[in-house]
Amino acid sequence: SPTARSFSRLDPARVATMGSLEVPGHVLQHFWDLANVEAETRQHSAVRLVHELKSAQDAFVSTSSSDVPMGTGTDREGDENEAPPALAGCSPVLAYALKRLARGLGSGRSGARQGFALALTAAIAEIPLVSLSDGLRLLKTSLEPITQATKGTEARDILMGQLFGVAALVRAMSARLAGGEIELADAIDFASVVAQDVAALAKSKTYLAESACAVILEIVNSVGGVVDGTDGTVSIILTRAPALADWIATPANEATPEAVLLATAFWPALPAALRKRCDVLPPLGEEESNAAAAVAAAAAVANGAEKQAKKSKKKKDGGDAVDLVKAAATARWSVFFRASHLEKIRDALAESSHSHPQVHTVWGVLIDAARTFRITGALERLWDVLVEQGLMTSGSHQRRFLGFRLFASLLSGASAALVPTLFSDNFNRCLLNNLAKQDNYLHAAADDCLAHVLNIAKATGTPADVRLSIVGALRRLGPHRLDKVGDKKNAVRDLLGGLTGDDASEHARELMRIFVAAPEKVEGGAQPSEFSAEGSEADASANASAANKRRLWALEQATGLWPRLPRDTQTELCEFLVAHAYYTEALPEGSKPKKGKSLLTKVGVAPLASPTDGLREACAVRASALLAANVKARRSAATAGTGGKTAPSDTPKKEKGAKKSDTALDTKQPPPDLLAAAANLCRRLDAKDSGAVLVDQMPAECAAVRESLFESLAKLTDLEAIVSSKGSKDAAHSEIAAVTPLLRALAVLQVSDWREFTPAIEDLPRCVDDLLAPPVVVSKKKPSKKASQNKDEDEDDETPPKPMDVLVDILLSLLAQPSALLRDVVEHVFKSIGASVSEASVGDMLRVVLAPDADNRNATADGDGDDEPALEDEGDESEEEEETEIGEEDDALVVDEEDSDEDDDDDENSDDENENENSDSDDASPVDEKRTALIKAALAKVGANIDSDEEDDPAENMDDDAMFGIDSLLGQAFKSRRHDIKRKKNMVVATRDFKFRVLALLELYARSQPASPWLPGAALPLLSAMRTALGQGTPQASALAERIGGVLTKHVCHARDLPTGAGSAPVTAEVVAASLASAIRAAAKPTGGGDHKGFAKPATAVCLYLLRVLEALGGQERGETAEGDEGPATPLAVAAYAGALKEFKTNKRCRLKSPFFNAAFDRHPTLAAALLPEIAQVVCAHTDKPGARGEFLRTEGLKLLATVLALGRKRSPGAAAAVKRHGKKVTLAVVTAIGAPCKNRGARGDTAKCALQCLEALGRLEPEGTPLSAVVDAEAVLAATRTQFLVPGMPPKGIAALTRACTLLGKVAPEASPSDEPVPVKKKRDDNACKTDKAGKGGKGKAKGGKGTKKDGKRDVGRADAKMASGPKAPAKHGRGTNGPATPKGDASGQKRKAPEDTEGGDGTPWKKKNRAGKAQREAAREKKKALAEAK
Repeated sequence: SPTARSFSRLDPARVATMGSLEVPGHVLQHFWDLANVEAETRQHSAVRLVHELKSAQDAFVSTSSSDVPMGTGTDREGDENEAPPALAGCSPVLAYALKRLARGLGSGRSGARQGFALALTAAIAEIPLVSLSDGLRLLKTSLEPITQATKGTEARDILMGQLFGVAALVRAMSARLAGGEIELADAIDFASVVAQDVAALAKSKTYLAESACAVILEIVNSVGGVVDGTDGTVSIILTRAPALADWIATPANEATPEAVLLATAFWPALPAALRKRCDVLPPLGEEESNAAAAVAAAAAVANGAEKQAKKSKKKKDGGDAVDLVKAAATARWSVFFRASHLEKIRDALAESSHSHPQVHTVWGVLIDAARTFRITGALERLWDVLVEQGLMTSGSHQRRFLGFRLFASLLSGASAALVPTLFSDNFNRCLLNNLAKQDNYLHAAADDCLAHVLNIAKATGTPADVRLSIVGALRRLGPHRLDKVGDKKNAVRDLLGGLTGDDASEHARELMRIFVAAPEKVEGGAQPSEFSAEGSEADASANASAANKRRLWALEQATGLWPRLPRDTQTELCEFLVAHAYYTEALPEGSKPKKGKSLLTKVGVAPLASPTDGLREACAVRASALLAANVKARRSAATAGTGGKTAPSDTPKKEKGAKKSDTALDTKQPPPDLLAAAANLCRRLDAKDSGAVLVDQMPAECAAVRESLFESLAKLTDLEAIVSSKGSKDAAHSEIAAVTPLLRALAVLQVSDWREFTPAIEDLPRCVDDLLAPPVVVSKKKPSKKASQNKDEDEDDETPPKPMDVLVDILLSLLAQPSALLRDVVEHVFKSIGASVSEASVGDMLRVVLAPDADNRNATADGDGDDEPALEDEGDESEEEEETEIGEEDDALVVDEEDSDEDDDDDENSDDENENENSDSDDASPVDEKRTALIKAALAKVGANIDSDEEDDPAENMDDDAMFGIDSLLGQAFKSRRHDIKRKKNMVVATRDFKFRVLALLELYARSQPASPWLPGAALPLLSAMRTALGQGTPQASALAERIGGVLTKHVCHARDLPTGAGSAPVTAEVVAASLASAIRAAAKPTGGGDHKGFAKPATAVCLYLLRVLEALGGQERGETAEGDEGPATPLAVAAYAGALKEFKTNKRCRLKSPFFNAAFDRHPTLAAALLPEIAQVVCAHTDKPGARGEFLRTEGLKLLATVLALGRKRSPGAAAAVKRHGKKVTLAVVTAIGAPCKNRGARGDTAKCALQCLEALGRLEPEGTPLSAVVDAEAVLAATRTQFLVPGMPPKGIAALTRACTLLGKVAPEASPSDEPVPVKKKRDDNACKTDKAGKGGKGKAKGGKGTKKDGKRDVGRADAKMASGPKAPAKHGRGTNGPATPKGDASGQKRKAPEDTEGGDGTPWKKKNRAGKAQREAAREKKKALAEAK
């Protein structure tokens, strides 16, 4: 240890002196006890040691008066710069003890440093023989110097020993000064020296800075502390300790948290020059100078009063001076906590994380100052600037850990207004992210932070408003999420469950009062004193913004408590939001508010105080959200019939003995009707005597519309009451009453933007009156002669629309509004009146979906201006069919290539047209008269005549001012042009959004009215709109097409019911058949550049739906009632699908596939039976010559035929009968397909396989035991098989299929010709060959000479060669032998065997090349043997 090394370096004389010294054993034991880890033991030992030292010193003084030096020379070899202190009259035991205590400060063992420092402090304080300067010299000479050979841990112990020693001397000095043993001047001199040393020591190591700062503060406090004014002891010390002054004056970008701590501590006593240099403090302002002058004047007055009091012996009164000092401190800290200054020192305070895991002292000082002086918004700005935007955004784990610790410190004494500030976005994100996984670095810290929050919320001493504020913040984070990620399961849910309705109501009302109050009244703290200034304009605006931010927090917390509020308080909160969102107090100019409470004051607590920037908009947004949520909640409660029960997690458990008011919600009652309450409030506030006016007052015309709206609302309210009370069974009354929520929503929303809503609701009151009016009975009287004369004149007059059609038009117009509440109400009203929606209304919705975009450049060829563009037949294109080498894929490739060629031609033509249009754009484009007028006015204003025919340039006569003037005016004109372009883009987006909303109405209509007679007519226009959207090719259009496809497949075409009024217009067989034919043509030829695969599914769904309707109409005409009755297919349906099969067979551009027909045949077997001859024709297509098109058609036709034959006798007797009737055509088609030439190898196998499936299905249609040969011509099949087998290249699956077919017919299949190309056989190696390969140096066979050889080509003989030499081995098959490279199968010489010249081998059998039979070949051989056995 350093102490042991110090003893070893003593000179011999000193060692002899110390050796002769006898120290009692119990005294030495005290030194050991000073290093104990228990604080009480160290204190007891220090007291006993000092007592023993005093006793020894008293005994020494009584026996000797000689001076005993502490050493001769120096204690360290080679160090003569400082001499050890010489104390007069000290006993040897005391000298030994002081030296050992000083040296023990450098020991890091257990609690040695703390114990020795305590004992040293007590010894120097109790024994006055040792001066403070001698103690400082003793400290410097006792500890080891730090050299290059000193290790890091030893250097740390030495530095910490020096700092603890200085602290011990400072405390001893404080004790002596308090006891009057030294003068104040001597103490200041010693404090200056020590402060200089400590400041220099702090700069050496960062970990010493905070402790050194604490020592300096103790030094200042020991000599009188910090006193306002520049003539105190602090100023003297700072003047004599330049290192300390430089430390405080560090620039802000280089400052440390200790510099901020010292500067704030010495702030009122800093010398003028140092105050100007101090960058971590706010700039010296007038308010600070005035405060300092006032304090100085008050101090002078206090000193005079003190002197006068001493003369008159009266008690002095210094209350005024204390108040001035506090006011000055408040003014200083108010400036310090400005956001601009906190941003300046943010980096310096962020460096305080080096004290991890402890919290640096400077944070406690700042928090205490903000709370002590009650600085308005200080803690909020401290958290937002230093923690939220500083520590929590840093990537350092230590800094974010410090943020968690500061959160806990601030939350412990936080007010209810501060809690929302602490739960800021970055902090919440960091908390949730670290709670998510237990292996996160800060998971434990985040979990402790959450536990701290819960403990404060559950503590009995926590104020109720703070607890409710914490609950609101936790609800914002999501209680389920916190319980899911935290270690304490269901802790947050239990906390929220314990919240009573009364507590929530009281807290919500308090938050309402905070929201409406002026910003300066929110904090409830001390008002700014006469010395506090508002600062710059930026700071003033920041203060106003922060004040409004707190008001917004109060509003957010109040709305966050809404699920926990009782019904009455929910209604109260909703009315509060509506009142302050749209209304203000009506005060004529020069008048004062009335003494009585107005309606606005009763509902809104108080008028909304200024500033109101953003507050009314926030109220409007939250009011709309609450109303939308309430409408859905009431609808869900009515649908489920649960009486408005909430989720189990949100419903608090009611304890025994609890009152009804203690529960958050009464689960037996449905949610309150907030929409009705809001509409009623708006009507009361609109009254003239309400004392409130609209913030955005509307003109008289709009007010008249609003008045008529309320009159209609009153009528509907009465009707709604009648329907609900009496349970009226009149469907018409129920539908009319369902319009009531719409009028209520419009009554609230009109005041938000009367310019947009008034035109939309102008016809609504008249429509309601027409709905409520009794239906007009048409008179059957014969028209008069005069009326008959005017008949022709009135023919052109349009019939007045029905009230329900007008209502639907109004609903469609309201969908264009951006309000989510209004869209929800409109959809619900439309669903309620769905039974009364007419064809005209459905046509209106279809016209919206079919309409082109607002930008004409996005319009396609289909958008030609027709209301309902139909899917017309584009005509058949008679083109020659080209042959390809492979089947369907090559055919599709050829089609795509031809399409691309045509597209290229179209592109070239369109490019030429675009060039012509661009060249004539100046003449052909429409002239914007407004923009032209602006440009002319700009030119005329500067003196330019653009209409003159003079050749001179008018700009030549313009000066600079005129040119600048025309530039600004032209800029305004072009800016107007940019606004127009932006407006058009917004119009395009609005049009597409409007289409999506109308599609939502169509979806609701299809779901609620599946038997509507207008659905069959709507399917085809929607399909056309989808095709148009796909043709545009933009992502937005693709999304629209996908939405239309979803409506078609899932709702419109999913309807199972037969349309109402089927058989009469518009659901007639002819109309449906025409629509079906158009839908089939659309599925066969999708136009545009869209994805035809995405179009195929909706097109198939539309065809199936129309086919189902058409078949239902045919069954209705035939009088079929039972669902199991299977009548013949409708001729119109047969004709439509026969045309589809013809198109499929003749046109290679047709996009129809076999799944399209299979879906129809599977659902309508009679249709498949009727189309059996056409399917047979498809199978026989192009059988005269090989080609890809013919191969594709045969394969697809056989698949369709197999589907029809697989229906069976039980499922479809009609299909079985049709097979009986057309049996010859079917079998002929199958036989023809088997023997048809085919070039593609894969197509041959697929055709044979599908033919086998058809033959097996034909056999299953016959009675059990009937051979297949009785139905199918066996010889024809055998001949076709022989013809097919003569062509080489038949795949194994084709051989197996045809062999199986011959076997079923009782025939022996002929031998298939081998393929011209050799069949690749996979080579195999035996184990010995593998071992030989691995034995060589070639590794993986990449070396020269092949596998198992060296680089020079010589084979590396291995263990396998020795085995081969020991005995004969069977040669490897088709692969590498064991002794060398791979050789083909042959004789022993390794040469390939040649084919013999004769045709027979030695055993008389014909010679042929042997190939290993595959699975299919082996199966064919087994079938052949089986057939031979059956024949015998």
